[in-house]
Order: sequence, then structure tokens, then C-alpha cells
Amino acid sequence: MTQETFEHWVRTQLAPRLRRGDVVLLDNLEAHKSAAVRQVIERRGATVHVLPPYSHATRRGMPLRL
Repeated sequence: MTQETFEHWVRTQLAPRLRRGDVVLLDNLEAHKSAAVRQVIERRGATVHVLPPYSHATRRGMPLRL
């Protein structure tokens, strides 16, 4: 997935469905690291959290700290 494709999806599909207080979790895909994506999400009143890189701790069911 390209950054352009992801940004388009966020603007046209995700953002219209977001409400104030929603949380959007993103992994470390390069396309997710766009400032434009974060701005679109935050303008809707949602919060963006980027997941940490994969580790054995997260695989074992350790809770994520947001």
C-alpha cells in the first residue's frame, strides 16, 4: 500500500466514521507515518496511537500501553 492510497482511504472511508474520543491504532507501515493522516484523524476528534515494533512481549499477550 502506498502512502497516497492510505491517505485517500483515511480521508474518504475512515475519517467520516470517526467520532470524538475514538482511538485509531496504526502499526509501523511506512504509509501510516504521514502527518496528513494524523491531521485528518485528529481533526475528527480522534486520537492516533502508533503500535510499537513487533516484539515477543506483544506476542505473549502483554498489554499495550497507550
